[in-house]
Amino acid sequence: MSQIPPGPSAGRAFTRFLIGFALVEGALLSAIMLAMVFEIITVGQMIPMIMVIALAGCAALTWRVLTLNKHKQRETSAYATQVPQSGPAQGYGDSAGLNDLGQQDPMAKYRDPNR
Repeated sequence: MSQIPPGPSAGRAFTRFLIGFALVEGALLSAIMLAMVFEIITVGQMIPMIMVIALAGCAALTWRVLTLNKHKQRETSAYATQVPQSGPAQGYGDSAGLNDLGQQDPMAKYRDPNR
């Protein structure tokens, strides 16, 4: 499976994965049911097959969700390292001239420097 790209397309990629997963899972379960109807397999064989398919599906979904969470954490931590952390409440007269978002304050040159 491909990795989930960061950004807004990650939701679309996950949706495509879920649709594909549902189609494959449905086809496998339908094949088992048809084999049961045409008496190719017995009930004793059908139950373990359904259990194996369910466990494999659970593993695939869990892996995909964990991968998605890892990518979101990486994206969040990368964003957190780019945004400077502001200290305690700083007044308008701070020497850096930065606002709370870490951007240059456009009004700093008009304020009283003795404040």
